[in-house]
Formats: sequence, structure tokens, C-alpha cells
Amino acid sequence: MKRTQILLLLLGAVLAAPACRLLKPRIAPYPAGVVFPVVEDGSVPFSGRPAAVVRARGGAVYLSTRPGFIRCIDVAGRKETWSFKTDNRILEPPFAGATSIYARDEADVLYALSSGGELLWKRSVPEKILTPVVEGAGRVLFGTAKGNLWSIAIDGKDERVFGPGKAIINGPLISGARIVFGTEDGTIHVLDLGGKPLWTYRASAKFAGPMAVDGDALFFGTVDRWFYRLEIGAARPKWRVRLGGFAAAEPVVLKGRLYLPATNSALYCLRGSGGDVIWWANIPSRTPYDLAMADGKVIAASLSERLPAFDAATGKQGGAFKAGKDLATNAVWVDPLIVVVQYDVATDQGKVVFLKKDVQVVLSAKKASPQPAGDEIPFTVSVVGFHLPRYEFYIRSGDKREVAQKASEKSAWTWFAAAEGSYIIGVSVTDAKQSRESEVPYVIEKPSEKKKEETEKKETPK
Repeated sequence: MKRTQILLLLLGAVLAAPACRLLKPRIAPYPAGVVFPVVEDGSVPFSGRPAAVVRARGGAVYLSTRPGFIRCIDVAGRKETWSFKTDNRILEPPFAGATSIYARDEADVLYALSSGGELLWKRSVPEKILTPVVEGAGRVLFGTAKGNLWSIAIDGKDERVFGPGKAIINGPLISGARIVFGTEDGTIHVLDLGGKPLWTYRASAKFAGPMAVDGDALFFGTVDRWFYRLEIGAARPKWRVRLGGFAAAEPVVLKGRLYLPATNSALYCLRGSGGDVIWWANIPSRTPYDLAMADGKVIAASLSERLPAFDAATGKQGGAFKAGKDLATNAVWVDPLIVVVQYDVATDQGKVVFLKKDVQVVLSAKKASPQPAGDEIPFTVSVVGFHLPRYEFYIRSGDKREVAQKASEKSAWTWFAAAEGSYIIGVSVTDAKQSRESEVPYVIEKPSEKKKEETEKKETPK
């Protein structure tokens, strides 16, 4: 073969390869995160009204109840692993830090607990604590009604107090080497980690809902329905947008987008860089609850029994769970489960509920049992929770199990019932990660004389 011909053949092979790849059908990836419908998969009961927010860390969920208990729930084990009783009632949720669990009671006693529920230290604070207790930069931070920002070492021994003089109601947050918080008059304060004031910014009105930080960007809302992005390093707003309601819970910043539940029962998705509304969706009720993010889904609990999830990219609702009672806290995602909390005021009892993906296989016959021998009986399968399923039909008679139709994408099969007897007809459904079976008993009777004649005519050659 000539050199030119060889080169042409090689070139043709190279050009043909991409074309083959283009023609190859694209297989949809296995769905990750929250997949609806979901069903209840266990619960843990407790007594006392819970705070409106639960926290998750690792495989545990932490909640506080009004009688003064901090409770740790092991999600995988579906059980309470420990509880700790404080000296007084608790109205605020716990905070799950990197090293400890923090909580404060209504007498402003601050507690630091180990991950095993042991008391590491406690301290009585001589001021009314107004903000969440947070951990960051090796310190425990919170703001008070006297306008002081408290900073305590994580071992509880060293304390520092910085005072802007006005009640601190928002934050505090850590952004790099800076502390950010808001005071009751709608002013943002930024300090260095040593407590030195760097700058302040006065918003258009008082704050509504918690703040959130993402790198050098600070996001917050005000009661006049403005929502801001403030550049912490530059001490100025990058944008502000007016919404149909004001912020009701902590904004979530993810992949350049901002997700925000508002008081007008709407969930907004804003572009982080410019503030424009990418999409918005209705939620069942007004919500004081934080959002849960789960592999491309936004789970939005509200003061309702209905728990919807939305596609984070498009805002399209991907399903909903009806709890039967109004939800008492935010939902949290602890892969592969959604965790929600319900509470009954009349009995003062609640429960932590675990929700998992619903997986179902139902095999049905188009002709009711019994049927005469020699008949054709179609079977169909309906499934829930499978991705690209394959179906294998089988027949059981006594101890014998025989494959009637090998695994394929076909969800229907027709059985020619040749011999009378009692059978079990089954189907095994599988996908890349799971399998389920469904069976139905079926009786084949002796054929009638008319049926015999029809069968004999079919079998007799012409």
C-alpha cells in the first residue's frame, strides 16, 4: 500500500472516532441527593417544645428543648445518643462548632459540651445574650443587649469584650481575619480578630433575618424589603435588590447563587454577583426556618405540614412530603436522609423523623387468578424510586424457581400457562444501586371443554 493511502486511512480513523462518540447515546447519571417521593423511616421521640432550628454535624443532629435539654440524635442509628440538662430553660438552638457543642439558657448561662455530651465548661454572662453563640478563629463569639461583643477562648478561660454601645442583634460572623456583626439601628460593624474597629456601614433600615458571609461578600436584608451584598474589604455595597418580602431566615450562598426564604412565602434565587432574581418559587407558608441544601436541591421547611424540594438551578419543584403535622423546625440533610421535627402542643411531645427515598415494585396481572390452562396472561410492573431499571420475570413452583424472561428493559411479560397448578409469579427489578422483588400467587385450573377444543384446533396442523 502506498504511503499516501496509509496516511488517508489513518486520518479517516481519527476523524471517525469523534463521530462515533457523538452518536453514542448519553446515559443519564444516577440521581444524587434528595429523590422524591420519600417515606418515613423511623423516628426518635422527645418531650418539650423544641427551638425552631436544629443543627447537623457529621452524622448527628442537635436540638434543644424548652425544659432545658440539649439532645444529640444519631441519624444512622435512629436513636438519641445523649442528652444534657441545663440549669434553666432553653429557648435558643445549640451551635455545633468544630470542637464543641455550645448552648445558652434563658438565664444567660453559656455551656460548652463535648461531642459525647460531657460538660467542658460553663459561664454565667452578666448581660442579656441576643445573638446566636458561634465558634470561629479559635473563639466563641456572641453579642449582647448592652452592645458588647464577647469573645471567649474555646477552653473557656480567656475572655475579651468589645463594645459598640448599641444592642447587637445580628451575627457575629467570621470573614477571614475579620469579625462582622449588626446592631439594632441597622449598622454593620467590622472588627479585626483583636477587636479593633475597622469600619461601619449604615443600612436603609433595621435588619430582617440573619446575615450570611461568603468570602469577602456579606449578605443581609432589612425590614423595608431591601436585600444587600456588601463588600467587606471595600466597606461598600456592591448591589441591593428589593424583594416582595423581607428575609426570614439565613441566606445560603452556593456556587455563585444566593437562596433566600422571605416573609411573603416565597423562595428566591439571586445571582450572587449582580443581585438579579434568577427564579422564585412559592413555599407552603411563611417560614422562620433555615434552608437545607442537598446535592442540587433546596429543601424548604415552613410553618406547614408540607415539605417541598426545588431544583437549585431552575426552581422547578422536584417533589414534596406531607408530614401530617406542621413542621416544628428546619429540615436538615444527612445523606441519604432528610431529618425533620414535629411537635404536638397539646401533649408537649415531639419526634425527630427520618425520611428516605421511597422504593416500590408492584407486579400485577391483567387477568385475575384463577385462569384455565392454555391461556395467555399478561403481567406488568410499576416501580417507584428506580433509575434505568431492568426487569427479570420468574416462576416459582414448590422449591423450583425458573427464569421466565431474562433481565431487560421490558417491564411487561406474557405467560402462557400450559399446566394447571399453584404458582408464584415474580419479578426482580434492579438498577445500579438497588434491587427489589415483587410476587403474586396465581392458580391455573383445568381448562373447560370449550377451551380444550380451541387449544386443540390451534395445535392441530392444517
